[in-house]
Amino acid sequence: MESGQVEITQERLKQIVATLERRVSFDQIASYKNIEITYEELGQQPKGFCEHFDGQWYICLKQGLTEEEREITLGHELAHAWLHIKNDSLAESFAAEMLFEKRLTTFFESVKASIENDAESRNDRILESFASLYLLQTHLIDDRKKGMVNAVIIGIGAVALIRLLIAGAQVFMGWNPTSKGLSWMPSLSSAGYTPASQVAIS
Repeated sequence: MESGQVEITQERLKQIVATLERRVSFDQIASYKNIEITYEELGQQPKGFCEHFDGQWYICLKQGLTEEEREITLGHELAHAWLHIKNDSLAESFAAEMLFEKRLTTFFESVKASIENDAESRNDRILESFASLYLLQTHLIDDRKKGMVNAVIIGIGAVALIRLLIAGAQVFMGWNPTSKGLSWMPSLSSAGYTPASQVAIS
């Protein structure tokens, strides 16, 4: 942090996120602020780091990260390099808040695609997108977003319960849920159950 700068508060961070989210990506921010992104073999830890050298900021990311890992790591390091946030928890919150809308949209799109295509094979994508969203929860500082994640969790739990009841009906009454248009719901086995049968940046 440069001399005279004050650590950003959570409220100020939420204002920054509200201005940028859905309008600009982390890569666009890095490009606009002339922050160079490089990739190296970093071993187990860390997944990335940033450094200031000869008047230039650099962000180094570990090679081989998944897209989700790359996004959260890049966002975290941008919080340090661009916003000069020292606190790691607040840096993680910046990344999570910026990624929330994108990951929530991806989750709902995966559910929609599964319903429309009636494809059991798409259930893994629903669970993957939910896990990607859920991982942000502990770092969110916006109460509205926290509430939305909780609502999704409750919804997933309700679907799992319905699926469990359907599995019981299949076993004891021979009912076929496919005939009722319910085959889109995530399978119990994939859920862990084993049933019986561009904006200006200041």
